[in-house]
Amino acid sequence: MEKDRISDLPDGILHKIVSLLPMRDAIRTAALSGKCRQLGKFIPNLNFESDNIVGRSFSIDRFNELDNDGQVEFLLNRKLKFVGAVDKFFQLRPCAIKMESLRIYSSLDTEHTTYLDQWIRVASSSNIESLDLTLREDDFYHLDEEKYYSFPFHLLPNKVLCLSSLKCLSLESLIMRPHPDFYGFKSLTTLFLRDVNISDVDLGNIFFTSSLLESLRLWACVSLVHLEIPSSCSRLKYLDLSNCRLECVSINAPNVKTFVYKGNLISFSFVKVPQIDHIEFTFMGDCYEWINYVFNKVPQLVPQLESLRLFCGNHIEAESIQYYFPQFTKLKQLTVTHFSSSHHDLLWMIPLLRACPSLEEFHLDLIPECEDHSRYMGEVAKLYPRCPLKRLKTVEISGFNGFWCQIDLASRLLSNADALETMTIDCRDKFQQEDGTYEIYGYYNGIKRCRRRIRRFVTKRVPQSAKLVVL
Repeated sequence: MEKDRISDLPDGILHKIVSLLPMRDAIRTAALSGKCRQLGKFIPNLNFESDNIVGRSFSIDRFNELDNDGQVEFLLNRKLKFVGAVDKFFQLRPCAIKMESLRIYSSLDTEHTTYLDQWIRVASSSNIESLDLTLREDDFYHLDEEKYYSFPFHLLPNKVLCLSSLKCLSLESLIMRPHPDFYGFKSLTTLFLRDVNISDVDLGNIFFTSSLLESLRLWACVSLVHLEIPSSCSRLKYLDLSNCRLECVSINAPNVKTFVYKGNLISFSFVKVPQIDHIEFTFMGDCYEWINYVFNKVPQLVPQLESLRLFCGNHIEAESIQYYFPQFTKLKQLTVTHFSSSHHDLLWMIPLLRACPSLEEFHLDLIPECEDHSRYMGEVAKLYPRCPLKRLKTVEISGFNGFWCQIDLASRLLSNADALETMTIDCRDKFQQEDGTYEIYGYYNGIKRCRRRIRRFVTKRVPQSAKLVVL
């Protein structure tokens, strides 16, 4: 039998090629070459994603057209192919070989416990540094919470159960019930839990034994009620809590710099947080109460705050917001994301700006609603006293579509910002993604009318020392 030409390449080149390939291609290459099959065992970073391993036979639209039995059968076959391919790879891999990272991305549950336990056993015994178990595919979500896989703390190595080498841990759609003898993740710096069933007590024990933790994200962990970030998390810098149904949060970590929260208004306690300089709130529920809470309480709780980002999903009337708030004396950057319609004004933002005497940058991300723009050009602007913004240098307004309320706010900013250098008005439609970034997907239909309104009503108010940029 003629020798395959791939095997003629030097080991170093082959190892580099195989290590850079997606796992599906690496497995296929190993099937073609005996030499690659041997080298494939030594790949340090393993990324097993369903689409890369078993492919996608048809689109999500076709999947949604199936009845319940058809979807169950499709997912069952998909899971069987996935666990078969991954398990075969692990059977060929020597346990003593170093594994730097392992990622499992597939909708697996208690029916696959034997496989998952074995893979984690191999990973933990090879001094793994990064472990990602995402046991839910967003496109093909069909997972029963009662069948969530339970993380195998009892399989961790050493007499005292721990993973001393693990630095990054990301878990989704499973259960965490630490073993009584679990000693913790001594080297853990990054922890991300999404849709994980874990109790307040168990999470607190993990905090207590993870003193090197720097980044913590808890998303949709609905079993959590009272969350306390203790002082033992002395290296924690980034804290993100989203959709966890919490009732109260207490932060006593002295080096936290960024705090992100998405959910209903709850009780917050900032005990010793001298380093926090950036906070993001995404309001769920009554935005009026949220705004009044943030601007009445946070200036006293976090007086050193320099950057604040607010996402307001509901419409807000100016009359519902008190006009005078305690001041954010050190706040330099304010970002507001808000739904904008032609019949709701934006003047409720004026008291917010007034409460920030040191403000240098104001970013307003508007999410437009489709309406008849021409109906609302005759509205009379509401009278508001002058609101001096002595240090404001940069204003950026995105999602601008020419509503009178938008023009009114832009005009007031130009009239009150004596030190303004640049105002940027972006007329493009943008979509906010899950990670908070925005994807630009074009201009809305009334772009020409919008730009005419900007030239007619806004341009003439631009001071000579400032510049107006229209995108």
